[in-house]
Amino acid sequence: MPRVNHTIDDRSPLIRYAPAGTWSLGSRTLDPLASRYSNNGTFTLCTTAGASATFTFNGTGIWIHGARRNNHGPYEINLDNDVKRFDGFQAVEDFTTPLFSADNLFNGLHTISITNRRDTSDARPYLDIDFITWTAEVQNASASQVVIPHTAGAFQYEPASAWNQPVSAGFNSTTAHFTTTTNAEASLTFTGSAISVFGAVSGTTAPYSVQLDNQPAQNFDGRVNEYTPQTMLYFADNLGPGSHTLKLVNLPAAEGQGLLLDYALVVDGGSETPTTADTSSGGMSSGVIAGIAVGAVALLASFVVAFFFWRKTAGRSKRASMVIEDRPLPPSSLVYTPFTMGSTTQSELLPPSERPGAPSASERPSNSIYPRSSMSQVSSAGGSRPPYTANPSEPDSPRERSYPASVSTHAYHPPDSKRSMVQLSHTADQTPYSAVPDMEESPPSYDHASYRQ
Repeated sequence: MPRVNHTIDDRSPLIRYAPAGTWSLGSRTLDPLASRYSNNGTFTLCTTAGASATFTFNGTGIWIHGARRNNHGPYEINLDNDVKRFDGFQAVEDFTTPLFSADNLFNGLHTISITNRRDTSDARPYLDIDFITWTAEVQNASASQVVIPHTAGAFQYEPASAWNQPVSAGFNSTTAHFTTTTNAEASLTFTGSAISVFGAVSGTTAPYSVQLDNQPAQNFDGRVNEYTPQTMLYFADNLGPGSHTLKLVNLPAAEGQGLLLDYALVVDGGSETPTTADTSSGGMSSGVIAGIAVGAVALLASFVVAFFFWRKTAGRSKRASMVIEDRPLPPSSLVYTPFTMGSTTQSELLPPSERPGAPSASERPSNSIYPRSSMSQVSSAGGSRPPYTANPSEPDSPRERSYPASVSTHAYHPPDSKRSMVQLSHTADQTPYSAVPDMEESPPSYDHASYRQ
């Protein structure tokens, strides 16, 4: 299945830093090497033992990038409750390097956290994050990406009087929608397999909530000390077919804090979307095909009847004529009866082993044809996945360093039965993923799966 890389900067509200007040933005003034970080020298750092950053994503691979420096110490990675410990110290400082990478994950929902594990007596207290990249599978490589500006009719703002449109060269279209009114909301109706929303974060932007369709709302914090436009505020993929509605609500913690929306990106389903036959190109419609099929059957039946009566009258040479009696045709054996839940009893919906009168487990032979329920043997969607392995001394083959140019972010996916089945099917024969923190590599480049602008 085609894959695509997504990247978010350390400023994204979709990375959850905790506890409050333990993380701060890197300073270009105080750190003479700040320019060696990505995105014009942005990074987020901490020196507090136990301070953590958490991110949830949908995909098959994850890379957390930061710096390894002579004042950086031990840190811990928790990926889906598998915990490993690493050391960020390096005498020759290295920037935009993977602090952790894991590939060959099952395609599903994952949660990863990185925690500062400094010793209070250690002179190496620092841990920082530069950006996060993850790899996700897409339905097909022909999917296209559509930009929806904040002024499009698909966006609805309530109440309209609470929103204004500031002007800034940093916005995608020089303007944006902004509100400081508590509970003011913006909704977007769209059709597609993925959605991302961009806006700005700063010291005056507010916490906000996002609700997709009828799923529970999620809360995010847009407060960042430094103004950063065109920041991903929300991302969701693997959405089901049909129309979806996204609602963002401003939830200021103090007077004057607001929500600023710039634009959205929607990924359509590409060729995966069901299509109807194009009859304008000279092809036959389904009605014509059905008519031909019926005619062919009728013609064949005529030949059969004629042959039957020819054999019957072959020995009756004296008979000058014969009369064929009209009689109704037998009902067709090819008639399809649609299945409906109402036409089936409850016992017929059970597996054979659980129907009334079925032999018990002790009465069945060892080669019984009664099926077992594989679902009952799985305690959770994650299954019993083998732990990943960390092998810094034998890294994977170096891959070409290629940072995705497209913006992206949080990989939230609403729970649904289809997704759960995907997780189960991938967990059964999953290959343990690798965690290689000392490798000089970025995620593999999946240019062939990149969305078209």
